Amino acid sequence: METEERLRLAYTLLPPPLAALPAKYWTSISLWLHSYSVATTFQLFISEYKKISEDTIDEEEAFIVGFLHDMAQKMGIIDKSSLEGVRQWVEEGLEAYGLTPDEAKYYLTYLVTNPAETMLDPTLPRSARRLLWISDRLQGVSNPLDIVSILAEARKDLGIDLDILLLNITIPQPHLRSLLSRIVYEQILDYAGESPNFVVPVSTPMGLAIITSDPTSTRNNVASISWDVVREGLDGKGLIDATTEGYLRWDSDCCDNPRCREECSGRSKPRHCSEHRYTKGNCDEGVHPDFRGNSYKIALIYYGYRSRIQGRVILPSHVKDMLQGIELNGVEFAEGTYTCPICGLRTPVGVPGDFLQFFNSKIKTEQWNRTLYPGNVNTIMRNPRVGYAVDPLCLGDAIVRSRLDTDYLISLTIRPPVPVEVLRDVGLLMNKLARTILGNGIPRVDSVLGLFYSDDWEDTLNEVVKDIGTYGEPNYVYDVFSSTVYIPYRNEIREHVREWVADMTHAGVLRAWGIYPLTISEEPPRVPSENLLTYYKGKKPLYDYPPSDKVIGRYTPYVASSMASIVELYYRKYRLNENLPAVLEVLDYPPQHSPLLLQYGSPSLYSILESLRVRLGGG
Repeated sequence: METEERLRLAYTLLPPPLAALPAKYWTSISLWLHSYSVATTFQLFISEYKKISEDTIDEEEAFIVGFLHDMAQKMGIIDKSSLEGVRQWVEEGLEAYGLTPDEAKYYLTYLVTNPAETMLDPTLPRSARRLLWISDRLQGVSNPLDIVSILAEARKDLGIDLDILLLNITIPQPHLRSLLSRIVYEQILDYAGESPNFVVPVSTPMGLAIITSDPTSTRNNVASISWDVVREGLDGKGLIDATTEGYLRWDSDCCDNPRCREECSGRSKPRHCSEHRYTKGNCDEGVHPDFRGNSYKIALIYYGYRSRIQGRVILPSHVKDMLQGIELNGVEFAEGTYTCPICGLRTPVGVPGDFLQFFNSKIKTEQWNRTLYPGNVNTIMRNPRVGYAVDPLCLGDAIVRSRLDTDYLISLTIRPPVPVEVLRDVGLLMNKLARTILGNGIPRVDSVLGLFYSDDWEDTLNEVVKDIGTYGEPNYVYDVFSSTVYIPYRNEIREHVREWVADMTHAGVLRAWGIYPLTISEEPPRVPSENLLTYYKGKKPLYDYPPSDKVIGRYTPYVASSMASIVELYYRKYRLNENLPAVLEVLDYPPQHSPLLLQYGSPSLYSILESLRVRLGGG
């Protein structure tokens, strides 16, 4: 099953806002994301196990069985669900997906037997039951090293020894780290497609855990990165776009040409100087052991693809300690004499901070995520002579970030181990929902309501997942080494209430689709939160509880719907002039009051949830 089919089946069985039901008590993860992760893991395990044994099941069957494993237990909305109500719901969903009535009835047995936990279902081969058991057990792991004991317990049933190879890069530049992680992942896919070994890469917040039957062979084939591949970027067409790289080459040549420097350094500059973004300071203030000045040349040495200038790629020596199980080829390491004002680390090579705006003029100096708290920001960012210079990794981070062309990000970090395919699929979905369907401003009320379960849900779902694989880079990013997905989010609104309405509506829809915990910030969070939403645009009324809370987590479908419905309240108050209280306060009540708030904010969404609650409860 490919992404489109997986998403269509998953949201047929758990449509929004049912998708927002919580699944775990130790971490904030939705029932939809938990089920999707187990199902995708099981599907990939079955695919790889076929290299070793034919005594297994079909991959589509694996996904369906994996997705259903917890539904009977955890589908209650506030109240407990009845088994009969869930059985009828699942049967109708499987038939709507395209299965025959007999096929749908066959899968209903897994609602009761749950072989993911019991290992007792005789209809599955024992090896398949054990692979499903592993898939579910992974979701209870917080440390990837604990996966080793899980695999050891399964050795007898599988007939093979499985182990993990843990790889990680812990550099503090999130966008560049994401690029490096994706390069490693692409190498794993190439190796797995040709290798007779069992190979499944699993992303965790503590690095990439490759579950494999031959860790040594896997390491030899995937655990090195050539700096030339970094220059190429993920699409192989260059990390820096062609136009920008052309400007860099022109500016670098101008720096080395006395006549051009003089012409472009006066008060009255020819037009072609400004068109190429030339500044005299970037000719004089770069730092490299082989030469001084010319930041343009430094950028081309490190990241040029079409117009690369020959020179030594030197990285700070501390970077070696941040490569865990991975070799970085084509680079040298040296002790630093300058301090990077962005990451706070010592570097032997650098550029002035203002040079970053060459790649993205919309990003202000104050928006860069600094771990070092500087004194005078302008002095530190503009003059390496005072001992500060942006290191080449932060320069690369700025280049990758510039491709996103945005000032804010919506981020998701998944704490349980999940296959990298899950990160990719969720990123595609977040991008399609938040950027393409809802857009950058305040979305229309009918657009929001149309993203919730309804009588014509099948048509809506098909429209959302249709060609979803085309909504990719550079519109979303996922970091395999931290299990984080982030999409660029540009809210052009600068009026307080309207900006808040747009932000909360986008976040509410994503959560109703089972995508949480979320963060809206200028950079991916260094320490991910367990709260439903973490918001870095000022302190406002907000549901800031963890959905994993045993008492209030079960209200999450109502909470997510309430947040999405704030656009309807706004429309009624400011467009229809209804006499309503202020819009903002509806998010400042205990989650237990969310059903009442939803009834007040959007009677139609409240009606949807109530009908689902009664139906699943057997009423």
